Amino acid sequence: MKVIIAGPMPGNKKSGGVAVFNKNLALEIAKHKNNQVLIATNNPKIINKKDSYPNNISFSRIHNVIELSKFNADVVISSLWYSLFFCYGFKNLKKIHTLHAFPDFISYKIWKFNVMHMIDRLLRKKFDYMVANSKFTKYLYESSET
Repeated sequence: MKVIIAGPMPGNKKSGGVAVFNKNLALEIAKHKNNQVLIATNNPKIINKKDSYPNNISFSRIHNVIELSKFNADVVISSLWYSLFFCYGFKNLKKIHTLHAFPDFISYKIWKFNVMHMIDRLLRKKFDYMVANSKFTKYLYESSET
């Protein structure tokens, strides 16, 4: 199976929970030798560290749509704004968007909160599955659907 993991990846100096989740997910999928994983990220330092990953993991910049489409993936698992790259096109691809947290007014200004909410509504229409990392996150997203 060919899988694209699209999202942030841990860097040398800092990383967040979403980045660590993406890296571990890619490594777990790659344990099965018949799987191929393409990590699509915007962190060029990660793309240049190919030697620290198994051979069945490759890298691409998220905005390189031609390279992403040539990979001919079966599934994309994406998070955050990276999912926007897969809303249109990529027709024969199962699309999974991962929800890692719910933006709040403390962390986000009101305009950013509203933009994130609009993006999430678009993703709900364009993706086959939405997967939350916790019951609490799931509850918050489900209650915001109205």
